[in-house]
Amino acid sequence: KDGTIIKLQNILQDRHHGQQGQCPKYVHCHMGIDFHCCSSDGASSHNFCPAGPNSWCKHKRAEALGEPAPRHTPLLTKAQGLAIMPIYKRLTEEKLLIRCLHGKTQNAAESLNSKIWLLCPKTKFASRTTVETATALAVLWYNKGHRGFEEVLEGIGILPSQDLATHGDHCDVMRIRKMNLKQTAEARAHRRNTAKRARVEDTDRKSREGPSYGAGDL
Repeated sequence: KDGTIIKLQNILQDRHHGQQGQCPKYVHCHMGIDFHCCSSDGASSHNFCPAGPNSWCKHKRAEALGEPAPRHTPLLTKAQGLAIMPIYKRLTEEKLLIRCLHGKTQNAAESLNSKIWLLCPKTKFASRTTVETATALAVLWYNKGHRGFEEVLEGIGILPSQDLATHGDHCDVMRIRKMNLKQTAEARAHRRNTAKRARVEDTDRKSREGPSYGAGDL
């Protein structure tokens, strides 16, 4: 089901953020997720799950705290777990894991591109001069924030006004503050809930609408 696939993706993403820096941690993370999601009361399999009272695995957490083992709520059947095992093995290849060590979801090039497209949308035609100017401004903005524009003006002999300097400093402070807020657990949970609501609404809309296309239907 789509819901199960999305949940597995979210679980893998969350575990990645907690296992940054070492390939062996990622290997145990990937294999642990597959076995954990297939475990049942009759066939418990948590050997790859991290131990300790702060473990994301509620069974390992209960074991460390000396509490009774909770009941299993398997996300996948044993057959489903075996079917997707090759995918998890592929995710444990060293060449792929090395690219995930920093634990980021967007690389620097993609982030820079978003700045360029903000100044020069790729959906509209623009001359080479316009694109080069937008790229230069985006690189300056990306590397130094609004303060970079003031340094350029000073470099060509134009003294920025105090109002411009104050505005630039304020924009940079707000930019950093927004970035920090987006990294909090509450903000991530809000984004996940918003995306989940959108998926539910889209599913409901499609179910009410019924088949919109089919051979010979229209």
